[in-house]
Amino acid sequence: MTIICLEGASSVGKSTTCQQFATQYDAFIVPETGFLFEAPQLEGKELMMWLLERQIDRWHIAYEKNQQHE
Repeated sequence: MTIICLEGASSVGKSTTCQQFATQYDAFIVPETGFLFEAPQLEGKELMMWLLERQIDRWHIAYEKNQQHE
């Protein structure tokens, strides 16, 4: 399975595009960070590190699902 990552500005259709991929190709969608993790009350560098770590967590989810699907 190919892993596809969509990035972009808010409200441009990323989620809609992902839903279409999921429907058409039986793909797994890794939920957005805000749906997977409760955001801590951090600021500045600490918040940026927390966000980076959560993106790494999401990549691990994608990798694991990649091993389970063709």
